[in-house]
Amino acid sequence: MSSSASPIDAVRAAFPAVKKNPEYGGSQVLGTVAAKLSSYLLDSNVQMGNYPLAHAAKARVDAGYAASALLLGTDVDPDEVLFGASATQLVENLSRMIEQSIIDRHVWSKGDEIIISQADHETNRGAWKRLAERQGLVIKQWNVSPLPASASGHKEGSPYATHLDTAELAKLITDRTRLVCFTACSNLLGRFVDLPAAVSVVKERSGGKAWTCVDAVAYAPHRRVCPTALGVDFMFWSWYKVYGPHIGTMYLSRRAQTELLTRLNHHFLHTHAGTYPFQPSSPCYESIYALTAVVEYLVRLGQRSLGSEAAAAAEIDWVGALANKARAAALSKDIDAAYAWISTHESELLAKLMPALRALEAQDLISIVGDAQNSSESRAPTVAFVGVGQNAGKSEAIHARLTKSNKFGAQQGHMYAYDLVQALNLPIDDGVVRISLVHYNTITEAEAVAKAIEEAVRVP
Repeated sequence: MSSSASPIDAVRAAFPAVKKNPEYGGSQVLGTVAAKLSSYLLDSNVQMGNYPLAHAAKARVDAGYAASALLLGTDVDPDEVLFGASATQLVENLSRMIEQSIIDRHVWSKGDEIIISQADHETNRGAWKRLAERQGLVIKQWNVSPLPASASGHKEGSPYATHLDTAELAKLITDRTRLVCFTACSNLLGRFVDLPAAVSVVKERSGGKAWTCVDAVAYAPHRRVCPTALGVDFMFWSWYKVYGPHIGTMYLSRRAQTELLTRLNHHFLHTHAGTYPFQPSSPCYESIYALTAVVEYLVRLGQRSLGSEAAAAAEIDWVGALANKARAAALSKDIDAAYAWISTHESELLAKLMPALRALEAQDLISIVGDAQNSSESRAPTVAFVGVGQNAGKSEAIHARLTKSNKFGAQQGHMYAYDLVQALNLPIDDGVVRISLVHYNTITEAEAVAKAIEEAVRVP
C-alpha cells in the first residue's frame, strides 16, 4: 500500500460506494471498473472489425479475456474463458450445449445420472433438473449432513449445523453418473466445500466418466478460483460479486469443448477460435474490458501498491503478460498474495462477529446456519442466522429492525437456496437473515453489526 495509508484505508478508498452509502451491503464495484466501463463506451464502442478504432476495441476485449485467464491460473488459456450475461444464463447455456450433444451424438443415454447439491443456489440446480426432465436423465441429490460437533462451533444439537460431506457424495456416484454439480461455498451456509476431495471422489468413483460443474459465485470474492489446479471441467462465477461489472464467466476445459459440447452460436461461427462458438452471439464488450480493473486491483493489493498514483495510472498488458511465463508467474504470485491478505483480514472480521452470534445462540435467541466457527480457513464471512425460541419464524422482523437505522445492509429470505431452506424446515418466505462481510469492511463495522444484531433479536 502507499506509505501514507494503512491497508484497509487504501482498500476502502478504491470503492466509492463505501464512502457514499452507509448501508451498502454485498460486494461493491471498484471505481476503476466504472471508469473503464465508461471509457470503453465513450472511446471505443464499436464492433470488432478491420480499421484502427475496431482494432483498439478488440485489444481491450482481448485484455479482458487474458486477465480473466490469468486470474484462473498461469496454465489457463483465454480460449477456455466464456462470458455471459450472468452465471445463471451461462449454466442454462451449458445445459443446452450438452443436450444437443445428447441428441446429435448420444454422449449420454436415458437413465444416466446428474448429481446436484442440496446446498447450491438454484443456478446450479434448475438447469440440470430441466435437462433431466427433457432427456430422461436421473437427478440425484447430494444432501447436507450434520457437521461434527468438534468442527461446527455450534451449541450442541443445532439442526442448522450442516455442510456438504464428500463421504455422502461418494455413496451417490455410480458407473452411470455423467455430471456432478456442486458449490465451492454455499451462499447460505458460508462454509467452503473441500473441493480437492470432492473432485477426487467424482473421478475415482465414476472411473473418469463424470464431468464436474462448480459454482464459485460465493467463493470468488474470498478465495482465488483455480479450476485447472482442481481438475474441474466447468467452473463459473459472477464478476459483480468480485467487485466488477454484472457479467458472468465460466471456465470450459478444452476436453469438454472437444468431447462433450455442441456449439451454441450461429452455424457459420462454429469454426471460430476460442469460446465464441459456445455463446449466443457477441459478449458484452465494455464489461469484459472493465473487469481488467478487478484483476489489476488484486495485483496491486498483493503488491501493496494500492494508493500509488504511478501504479494506478499504469494499465497492465494482460495479453503480453500471459505470453511471458515469468511475467505471468509474477502477476499470479501477486494475486495469491492479495487473496492471502483477504483471508487474514476476513478472519479478523469473523473473530468479532461469530463469538457475538454464538453468545446469542447460547441464549436461545438465534441459531447460526452452517459453520459457526471464526476461521476463514473453513468459511467465508457470509453469515446467515435464524431466530429461535421467542424469535422463531421472525427473520423478516429481525431484518427490519436490523436495517431500520440505515446503517447496515443485510438480506433476508431464501437467497435462491430454495431447496436448502426447505430442507432446514424454515418458512420459505421468512428464510434467514444474512450478513455478507468482505475484505473492505473494518473491524469497527464487524463489531457494530454484531451489536446491532443483538439489539434486533432482543426486541420482543
